[in-house]
Amino acid sequence: MSYACVVDIGAQKTTVSCVEDGALLPNTKLIMPYGGDDCTRLLSTLLKGIAFPYADCNLARLYDFTLVESLKQNVCSLIEVSFK
Repeated sequence: MSYACVVDIGAQKTTVSCVEDGALLPNTKLIMPYGGDDCTRLLSTLLKGIAFPYADCNLARLYDFTLVESLKQNVCSLIEVSFK
């Protein structure tokens, strides 16, 4: 493959870069100010909206954040889409 799109999803930000022949293409780097932690907060909000049985979930507590993070990693999935 001579070209690719590289997506780096960090805790605080997501970076997307285009690569061709092993080199980063100039002016193609995109930095978005949200990442995995934002996905965890969104999942927590969605779970509360469907009456998740742990009503006292508070992401400010380490145990609760770790619980929702674990649910995100073990239950949620990402469907990759190829554009032609």
